[in-house]
Amino acid sequence: MRRNFIKMLLALGDYTVMVGALIVMVLFRYGPEEFSERFFQHIYPFLIVFFLWIISLYILEMYNINAPFNHRKFGVAMTANAAMAVTFIYIFLDVVDISPRRNLAILIVAFVPLFYGWRFLFTRVIDAMAITKAVAIIGSDKYALELTAEIERHKRQGFRVVAMVGDSNSDATGYGTQGQIQMFKTVADLKDQIPTLKIDIIIVSDSWYE
Repeated sequence: MRRNFIKMLLALGDYTVMVGALIVMVLFRYGPEEFSERFFQHIYPFLIVFFLWIISLYILEMYNINAPFNHRKFGVAMTANAAMAVTFIYIFLDVVDISPRRNLAILIVAFVPLFYGWRFLFTRVIDAMAITKAVAIIGSDKYALELTAEIERHKRQGFRVVAMVGDSNSDATGYGTQGQIQMFKTVADLKDQIPTLKIDIIIVSDSWYE
C-alpha cells in the first residue's frame, strides 16, 4: 500500500512539473501580458498530452521506486513523448489552434531540468524517510560483496549493510551507506558491536564454513 502511495505521489509530482514547464513556456513565448489567454489556450490539449506522457514513463518503468533513476530510459521516454505530443496536436490542430513545434520544443527544454530537479528532491526525501534494517554479513568473499552491492543498489527495499566479518582489506568498504562498512576480524568482535550498530539481520556466507 505504501509503495502504491509513493508511486501515486511521484506521478502527481511529475504531472505538476509538466504543468510548471507549460507555464514557463507560455511566459517565455508570449510574455506576462498574454499569459492568461495563452495558458488556457494550451492547458486543455496539453493536459491530455501530459497524461499520455505519464503512461509512457510508467511503461518504461520510471515509476519503479526500488530502482535508481535510469537516464537512458528517460531519454527514450522524452523522445517518444515529443513524437506523441506532435502527433496528437497535429491530429487535433483545428481544435486546439496552437503552434506545436516551437512551443513543444520550448516546453521540453523547460521540462527536463525541472523534472531532474524534482526527481532528485523526491529521491532525497524518500531516502531520508525510509525505515531501513541494518544488515551484517559474515564473510567477505566475492558473493558477499555482490550481495552487498545489490543491497546498496536497491536500498529502497529497506536494508543497508553496516558491518562485515572477514578480510579487513576487502573491497566491501567501497560499498554501503556513504561508502563505509565496518569490518570485523571475528564473529566475537561483531557480537560485541551488535547493540551499538543496532543490527537487525545477520547473513552468513557459504564460504565462511569452508
